[in-house]
Amino acid sequence: MLLHLQDADGDAAAADYAFEEALRRGARLRVLHTPAHRHVLPELPSLVPATSPGQERLSRQERADEAVPRFCLAAMRDLHPQVQVVTSTVRSAPAHALLEATRDAAVVVIGTRRTAGRPGPHPGTVGHALLHHSHCPVAVVPAG
Repeated sequence: MLLHLQDADGDAAAADYAFEEALRRGARLRVLHTPAHRHVLPELPSLVPATSPGQERLSRQERADEAVPRFCLAAMRDLHPQVQVVTSTVRSAPAHALLEATRDAAVVVIGTRRTAGRPGPHPGTVGHALLHHSHCPVAVVPAG
């Protein structure tokens, strides 16, 4: 089982579905978190690059990104303690990383969001890539 987790609010229904399905199948749940892309502005070189303000800011953001799956899924883990969960954060090329992960998955679960001015839920660009190129079935779960 593979779950694509992008944000806490929009993917709660998808996470619920993925945990229930992993429990039903007796399978391990692999969660790939793909945070929204953030543009990093260039900065002047520091005398000590590892301690430049930009590097410190980037390090803090990376730690925060890695904490998102733990906090988002804490309640689901409490409800389903028998489901083994492995999480990882992907910062570049999320579609490629997810497509590669589908090679070893029985099913991939993605959430969708509603877009203002467009009828119905939409899976986004990463979800679109999964729907067309995934190596396993894709379960699309609309946001609650």
